[in-house]
Amino acid sequence: MSMEYLKAHRRVSEATILVAEELLFCPAGEDVVTNETKSLIVKAAERVDYITGYYDRARDSLQDTLFFMAKLAASGTDIAAEKDEVCHLSTMIMGVGMGLAEAQEGEANDSAAEPAKKKAKL
Repeated sequence: MSMEYLKAHRRVSEATILVAEELLFCPAGEDVVTNETKSLIVKAAERVDYITGYYDRARDSLQDTLFFMAKLAASGTDIAAEKDEVCHLSTMIMGVGMGLAEAQEGEANDSAAEPAKKKAKL
């Protein structure tokens, strides 16, 4: 195991959480499509599920990254620079987690309101 391996693993974690973050920034209730061709990326109904999946993968990957970082530190490798990067990654994951919790809460409120709307129409 080397610093290069640790950096590569951290970068994969960053890429994963950035995908979740971008999906989180997309408007709720709208399909996620490309700008150029309008190709469907994620259906509106599946958006929060996709965010959850990417968030979970990034969180698990962060745990692995922390394990690798601890092994390198125990072997006497200087990890100071990479430690800052991993702290930033942790902050990114925490931010997405908070946004995801809000999105899930909003989705739960929307689905709870649906039966009430249907009853009101009857």
